[in-house]
Amino acid sequence: MMSHEIRSPMNGIISVAEILDRGKLGKEQKQLVGVINQSAETLLTIIDDILDLSKIEAGKLAINRFDFDLPAVITGVADLLAPSFHQKNLSLNLNLSPDLPRFVHGDANRIRQILFNLLGNAAKFTEQGGATLTATSTELDGNEATIDLVITDTGIGINREVLDRLFQPFEQADSSVARQYGGTGLGLSICRRLAQLMAGEISVSSKEGHGSTFTLTISLPLAKTPDDIRKSNIDHDTSVDLRQPEGAQLHILVVEDNHINQIVIGKILRELGCSYDTADDGILALDKFGKNRYDLVLTDLRMPNMDGFALARAIRDGEDGENHMPIVAVSADAMEEARDESARSGIDAFLTKPIKIEDVRRCLESHVGRQRELKWRSREDSNPQPAD
Repeated sequence: MMSHEIRSPMNGIISVAEILDRGKLGKEQKQLVGVINQSAETLLTIIDDILDLSKIEAGKLAINRFDFDLPAVITGVADLLAPSFHQKNLSLNLNLSPDLPRFVHGDANRIRQILFNLLGNAAKFTEQGGATLTATSTELDGNEATIDLVITDTGIGINREVLDRLFQPFEQADSSVARQYGGTGLGLSICRRLAQLMAGEISVSSKEGHGSTFTLTISLPLAKTPDDIRKSNIDHDTSVDLRQPEGAQLHILVVEDNHINQIVIGKILRELGCSYDTADDGILALDKFGKNRYDLVLTDLRMPNMDGFALARAIRDGEDGENHMPIVAVSADAMEEARDESARSGIDAFLTKPIKIEDVRRCLESHVGRQRELKWRSREDSNPQPAD
C-alpha cells in the first residue's frame, strides 16, 4: 500500500515533467524543468531504497531466479554509469575474465541493482583517477561457479573505524560525507542484504584517502542452454508501426481511479498519436469495453469496486480463443506479488509507475504489433493459397 500511495503522485510529477521537457520551452524554462526531473529522480531513488529495506525487514522481498547472460548484465551496468564517470573526467575500466561463464541461473535484476549501487558509489566518491570493475569465476563442480565481482576506485576511501558499521542502515562515513555527497546511507545495507538473500556476500577493504575495494561474491548454477534466457515483454525490440491501416489511430482504454494519472497517461498517449477513453474502475471499464473497439487496455491494479486483476479475468473469460485483447498493468505497486498475480489474472505486461513515454511506446509496439501479426497469420491460415 505504501508503494502504491507514494509512487502514484511521483508518477504525476515525473511524467508531466518529461512531457513538458519535450515541448517548446525557453532556455530558462527548460532549465527549471531539468531541476524538477533531477530532483524527482533523486527522490524516487530514496523511495525505492526505503521500500526495498522495508520489504527485506518484513521478509517480503523475493529472489527470482532465471537464466541470464552474466557478461551482458555486467557490461550493461558499466554502460549506464559511464556518463557519470565521463562528466567528472574519471576513467572506467571493465575487465571480464575469459573463464567467466556466460549463461548462469540467478536473479539478474538484484545482481544488477547491487553492481549499480557499488559502481555508482565509486563514481560519486571519486574526484580523481577512476574505477575498475573486474569479474572472475571459479568453477565448483561443473554445474556451479563462484563469481567474484570486484569494484576498485581511487576515491576518498573509508576510515577504519567506520568500516565495521558501514553496512548498517542509514550509516555514512561521517557527517561531512553526508553534507558533501548526500544520500540516505541505505544503499550498502540493502546491497549486503540482497547478497545474503542470494547466499552471497559483500566485503570491503579501504584506506582513507586511498580509495576502496568492494567485492560481491556469489555462487550461481550454470544455465543449461542459452535458449532458456528469459526476456521481458516490455524490453522486446520491435519496429512495428503504431499507425493503423488507412491512418486510423490506436484506440486505448485507460482504467485508472486517480484523475491526475488519467491526465498524465492521456498526455503520453496523445504524444504517441493514440486516442483513448478513461474509466474510473473495472466495472465502468467493462461497460465501455462492451460498447467500443479498443486495441489495448492500460489498467491500474488497485481500484475501488473492481480492481485491475478482476477486470483482466473478466475480459479473459469473455474471449472466444480467437481474439486476444492485450492488457497492460500500469501500477504503482512495485511488489513482486503484484506481478505474479497480474500474470495469473491474464495480464500481458507490467509497467511500474512512474512511467516514461518510451516505456509506453515499446509496450504498444510490442503487444499491439504482436496481436496484429497473430491476426494476420490467422487470416492466412483460414485462407490458404492454392498450390502451384
